[in-house]
Amino acid sequence: MQNSPAKKKKNKKGHKKKNIKEEKDALQEVDRTMYNIQIADLTEKLARVTNRCAELERNNDLEREKANSLKEGQCDIIAYLSRQVEMKNNEIFDLENTVSTLKTVCTYSGSLPY
Repeated sequence: MQNSPAKKKKNKKGHKKKNIKEEKDALQEVDRTMYNIQIADLTEKLARVTNRCAELERNNDLEREKANSLKEGQCDIIAYLSRQVEMKNNEIFDLENTVSTLKTVCTYSGSLPY
């Protein structure tokens, strides 16, 4: 009879070892599932961030093109206005010469109009 209780103890120890191993396997499975969920979430987040990055790069390229277009337009406007200023300065110079000539003519003729 003493052999029977000894066997039960061995079975209990073996059973405990089996339970511990099952618990470890269960924990590893839970960990594995948790890691797979984290991987899926991070993969989804990476996809969203990658798409957002690509969208921002496209927008950046469009804005850069708009800025270059505006800069070219500004250069054209500045060139046009510079030509207009030069023309007006030439016109002023001509008018000042005309006024000077008229003053000289009036001085020699003896009467000033004003």
